[in-house]
Amino acid sequence: MATAKQITRVREAAKALELAEQNLIEAKREFTLSVKELEGKNKKEKITAPPPAKMLENADKIIQNIGVSERILTILQSDPKKVWSFKEVGKRLPDANMDSIRALLPRLVRLGKATKEGRGQFKYNGLV
Repeated sequence: MATAKQITRVREAAKALELAEQNLIEAKREFTLSVKELEGKNKKEKITAPPPAKMLENADKIIQNIGVSERILTILQSDPKKVWSFKEVGKRLPDANMDSIRALLPRLVRLGKATKEGRGQFKYNGLV
C-alpha cells in the first residue's frame, strides 16, 4: 500500500512531466515558427538557412536528453488502448537498452503510470 507521501510525490512527478511535455510542445512550435520566419527572410535577403537535417539533429539531441522512462511513457500514451510488449516499446526506442526498458516498465506500473495486462504486456494508465 502506498503512503500519502509516495502518492503526493507521484502526483508531483506527473505534474512535472506534464509541464515538461507542454514545454517541449511549445518549444517545437517556436522552432517551427522560427524556421518558417527564417525561410521567409531568405527569399528577401538571400540568407542561407541551416539545412533541415541539421535542425532536426539539434531537436533529436534535445529529445534524447529526456529520460528513457519518460520516453517509454510517451510511447504508451501514444495509443492508450493498446497493450504494449517491452519488445514493441524497444523497437520505438532503438537507442535504449532493452534490459533498461524491461526494468522500467514494471517501475512505471509501481508508480501508477502504467498497468500490467499480462506477462510482459503493459498499457498506459489513463487515470494519472
